[in-house]
Amino acid sequence: PQWAGEEVQAVVQWMRELCLRLSLQGRLRVAAEGLNGTLSGDKAAVAEYCRCITAQYPCLEGTDFKTDESTARLGYRGLR
Repeated sequence: PQWAGEEVQAVVQWMRELCLRLSLQGRLRVAAEGLNGTLSGDKAAVAEYCRCITAQYPCLEGTDFKTDESTARLGYRGLR
């Protein structure tokens, strides 16, 4: 997606709240040019994250989310 500069902070806040609600950990980068990141968490929570962001941001519909099952947990490194 292409977000205007002022939209980026709103996207960051929305993503932070979503990740905290779903107990996801990892790293996300939000910029005017788009979104990049690696998250870890319960398989159902990751699926819900993908569903929520495509519902909130239809421009992400069709995104090829890479997922993999793991018992390892990444430390939450933040969201910018």
